[in-house]
Amino acid sequence: MAFKSKGTLKLDLIEISKKQMGVKAYNNLDQPGKDKIDAYAEDMMGAIMAFLQRQEMNITDLEMSALIPPGGIATAAGGPNVNPIEVKSQVSETSNKVGLPSVFQNVKKSAAKFLKISK
Repeated sequence: MAFKSKGTLKLDLIEISKKQMGVKAYNNLDQPGKDKIDAYAEDMMGAIMAFLQRQEMNITDLEMSALIPPGGIATAAGGPNVNPIEVKSQVSETSNKVGLPSVFQNVKKSAAKFLKISK
């Protein structure tokens, strides 16, 4: 049967413990026994969160468009640009739609991290 989340990592870990020991056995535990399951879930949650925070990830496929508004840059003629300028950027391991050598090189320079790890 597929795992169905209870909504938080801690509740999921407690539910997994119940499944492994049997719901009846869990229900028959005294409060100190249930507290140990709860403490185990807290410890596992901390370990999983620490593991995720240690991971290093690279962006391997990204395409982006941006717009430089009028007056945003100085032109070669010496004045500001009068029209918006569309800029395209790409980071990819497999394609180079913008034709710059940095598209492939930037994969190794890019990084991603978890901004928030919810309990």
